[in-house]
Order: sequence, then C-alpha cells, then structure tokens
Amino acid sequence: MISISVAEMRAADQYTIAKGTPSKELMRRAAQGVFDSFGGWAEKKTIIICGSGNNGGDGYALASIMKDHGLDPVLLRVSEKFSEDGRFYFEECMNKCVASFVYGTDPVSIADYDIIVDCMLGTGFAGVPRDPIASAIKEINRCREEHGAFVISVDINSGMNGDTGEAEIAVASDLTVSIGYFKNGFFRGKASELIGSLVNADIGIELEKGEEKTDYSNERRFVQSFIRKNRRDRLLHELTTPEKRYDGVSRFCHQAKELLEPSRIIMEGEDLDRRPEFERFLRQHDEICFVLAPDLCIEDQFLPLRDAVQRAVISLDAFIIMGSTFAIVFGEPMKGGRGKYLLSEK
Repeated sequence: MISISVAEMRAADQYTIAKGTPSKELMRRAAQGVFDSFGGWAEKKTIIICGSGNNGGDGYALASIMKDHGLDPVLLRVSEKFSEDGRFYFEECMNKCVASFVYGTDPVSIADYDIIVDCMLGTGFAGVPRDPIASAIKEINRCREEHGAFVISVDINSGMNGDTGEAEIAVASDLTVSIGYFKNGFFRGKASELIGSLVNADIGIELEKGEEKTDYSNERRFVQSFIRKNRRDRLLHELTTPEKRYDGVSRFCHQAKELLEPSRIIMEGEDLDRRPEFERFLRQHDEICFVLAPDLCIEDQFLPLRDAVQRAVISLDAFIIMGSTFAIVFGEPMKGGRGKYLLSEK
C-alpha cells in the first residue's frame, strides 16, 4: 500500500504525462477505474455532480463510459467552467446526448437519484467550500441520510483536505475511489467519519525514479503492538517483503496463539463473531480499517469495520483487520476449528 501527499501526486501526474501518457488518457482511465469499482450501476438512476476542474472532468468521462454501456446518467454542473480535458469529455457527453443541468438554475432534484457521484472538488482543494458547492455538499449528505442514496466520491470526498483529512464541510461517501495512489489524508483527521469504503484505481501513474515507496506502517504497528517480542523480527520481515507477505499472513494466523502477546487478547474463540459482546464492540468502533489477507480480491483494502468482519467470516483465507487501537485476527478454517482473536493496544 502506497500513500502519498497531494504534492507528490501532482508531481507524479506531471511526470507520467511528460513520459508520454496524454492527460486525457489518464482522465479516461480514472473514469474507467471508478466505473469498474462499483457493480451496482444497472437499473439505478445516477446523477454525476461535476465541478470546474479535472475532478469534474473525471465525472464527464465517467458519464461517457456509462452511456457506452447502455446506462443513462445525468450530469449536474456546479460551475459553467471547464478544465481543458474536462471540456473534451463534456463535449463527448453532449455528442452522446447525456442530459446536463446546472445546479441551482435548472429544475433537477438530487433526491430523485439512487446513486450520487461526487466529482466537485479534487485533492488540490484546501479551505472551506463556498456556494454553490457548499450547498450541494449539504444536499448530497441529506439525500444519503434521509433517502438512502448511495454516494460515490471520485478521488477524494469534496471538501476534505487530501493531506490532513480535515474538513469543515465535506461529502460523506459510501465509497471513495482513490485515483492513482491513496492520499495521506485518507488515514488522518476526519477521514474515517467521511469515507465508507475506500478503494484505489491504478491508472498507470508513475512516481519519479527513487520516489516510489511502500508504506508498511500498518504492518509494523501490528507487529510491534500485538506480537511477542521474541517472535517479531521474522513476522515483520515476512509482512514487509512483497513476495512473502501473504504467505506470512497465512502462517501467522495459523500460529496466532503462539505468536500473539497474551496481554493484548481481550476476546478469543471460534464463536467470537457470534458473541453479543463482540457485536457491542463493533457498534462502538465504527471506523475504517486496514485489511490484510491473502484473498487477492481485497488485499490492502480499507473497509468499514463491520464490512471487513463480514468478509472475514465468509472467507476461506486468513484475515488481519487493523483499527485505530485494535486488531482482529481470523485464522484459516481448519478441521480443528478456526482461531479468532480480538486484540487491543490499550
């Protein structure tokens, strides 16, 4: 998992474009990544709310892709301005007869839609959103809370700072699709309150040579916090070595009882996920968690705690779920049962 700053992301964009990948192609890939990250488009009314910059351009490109798949999205613009690449995809949408409206001017209600795609403000935004974007953010959040609309934020939740995760007012999403690399702010500040599920769409952005770095901070914290001192070195080596990490997860979860620091175990047993006290714990810790598992469908993903546990329960693989002050370990199902542990740093 790589997490970078907004400045590093901007530099990586420029570097990739300078090496020969057109910016319009990167925008198309971003939109395709968003489309592929969600499987519930069919038979749902979708509105894509676009700002004036390249984040809005991602929304126009997404609408074009959806139209090619026989879907009928609606565009809602919070600005009459366009970036150069954004205008290209907006005109493509117009050629494909995608409906387009202007927020606050045309008679269109966000509440009428099942899916709301947030493409207003990108990672370069800092500060407090102003109207009409501030009003649109409030309306999106109200539709999510009161009408059950599913909200997807593209690259970042509009209004949230990409470096700090802080926000005075921001879109609350059910799914945020990061573009290129995770941003540092996704794991700081108010991000856990604003982001439901978090995935990353790899669109071929290259970091400058010597800049690429893999962030193993979650793995290091897990080992330092929960593993017996005399067993840490080998496990840490395995979890931070790409070709060994998932075999390491499986081995660890199989031997968890021997490797875990006993004082950190606050609950254990094969029936862990069925206990009332575990259910209470889940309700009290509603946050986004880091998931490490050999299951290639969800490796290195960030999911709400309850979603992560549900996946762990049905999976045939080992699971490590890392929260802010706790961890949950599910071993592989074995003939003699399945080891399950709830751990606390406190």
